[in-house]
Amino acid sequence: MSSMRRITLSPVLVFSIIALFFGTLIIFLTPPFAGGDEEAHFVRAYGISRGQLVVERYGELELPQSYRKTIGCIQTSTPIPGKIYTYDSTGYGKDKTGALSCALSLPLDRPNSEGVYTTASSYSPTTYIPQVIAIWVGKLFNLPIVVMLYLMRIFVMIAYVAMIAFAIRLLPIRKWALAGVALLPYSILHFTNPGGDYMLYGSISIFVATIVKSLYLSPSQLRKKNKQLIFITLAAGVMMILPKGLIPGVLFLPLIFFYGGRKQFVWQKIIVASIIAVVGLLWQKAVGGDVMEQPESASSSVFTLPLAFLKTMFYGWTSFDFFYNGSGGGGAAAVPSVIVTLVNMMIAMYLMVGYAKDTSMIKVNEIQRKLLGWVGILVAAGVVGASFAAIHIAASYLQSGDNIIKGVQIRYFYPALFMLAMIPFARVFVTKESVFKKVVIIGSCISLATTVFVTLLNYQWGPFGGLFG
Repeated sequence: MSSMRRITLSPVLVFSIIALFFGTLIIFLTPPFAGGDEEAHFVRAYGISRGQLVVERYGELELPQSYRKTIGCIQTSTPIPGKIYTYDSTGYGKDKTGALSCALSLPLDRPNSEGVYTTASSYSPTTYIPQVIAIWVGKLFNLPIVVMLYLMRIFVMIAYVAMIAFAIRLLPIRKWALAGVALLPYSILHFTNPGGDYMLYGSISIFVATIVKSLYLSPSQLRKKNKQLIFITLAAGVMMILPKGLIPGVLFLPLIFFYGGRKQFVWQKIIVASIIAVVGLLWQKAVGGDVMEQPESASSSVFTLPLAFLKTMFYGWTSFDFFYNGSGGGGAAAVPSVIVTLVNMMIAMYLMVGYAKDTSMIKVNEIQRKLLGWVGILVAAGVVGASFAAIHIAASYLQSGDNIIKGVQIRYFYPALFMLAMIPFARVFVTKESVFKKVVIIGSCISLATTVFVTLLNYQWGPFGGLFG
């Protein structure tokens, strides 16, 4: 009991244990290539592992033929080892045991390769650092493609947990709020969507945490730690602006001018912000400005954004997919309204409730603190609006014929939640830290356990897949 109490005193340990436990379950209960755009991200990461850092839109990358054979094993009703399939990215066979055995039986066979295109060309190579390391490990031991994929998910999970844990350690306040937002179901589900989300969430958390920390250091402390903190701010800023284009990372840049107070280190902040912006612009130019194709009716579709946004806010209440983008089914239909309500209550708790006098140690004056809070709220509104507008206008499978989005994954406004959870503005309510901590621990465990259960019902994959067959 004493060791358990010591663990619960540390938000870093609590976050890490819960994220790793439930993240591992979600990783292994989700079938290979069932995550959002997972095929595209695997192809992009494999290309980077071969040295192809930039690829044109819909450009081809060389992959072993065992890649398409592996997907064929998984996505056909009767797995036949060694056959190259023309596959359907949303169809999964009923013989789960046979599919996994089929995929595991396929050697990597690197000499026999073919061209495979990816839709993830606009994602920066920095987004795929853990994924590429996983692929290099797979190549070193000549592992099957399916094993590489699971290694990639695991390495993404480790990278995300490490970044959030580092941000929590940096924060002088609001540690439990960041831990709570980072444990929301959609924050964890991106382990099976190993694209830009984990990097965006982690790098934004570190970027904001360094700024908040600088406001709680005395002038002498800040002078001693300035080089270290400004370097961390620069590195995190570059990583947050590169996952996929300038949006939404670039929208967080104005916060850097609060580093150490508005009148401190002005030229350093201008230089850091300029470097971050230039890096983002150079990458945008490298992949081409038109990273998302626009339909002919794009200009008129802007007027449907409010309706699309409202639909998104209730996405999961009436749909059967439960946190997934159209891939659900089975017993998940009865669960969404309850769990979405719980998650919304927790989000409100993390953003509106304070559990300590967050401003008691702050070294800047009250006007600057309030200004930071209001700027943070404006930035968050800009992130939400710009992210939804971008995906709304984009010609993608999310749009129907009349250009009205039926539903958009709520991950698009999660970066704003990460930022708002940490910024020291006045909260509406105040409670004890022990109460706040219990909400984070108990609420996260309930919501993530439900997510694991629904994942099991949806896919019936992995060691427990036969329980509901």
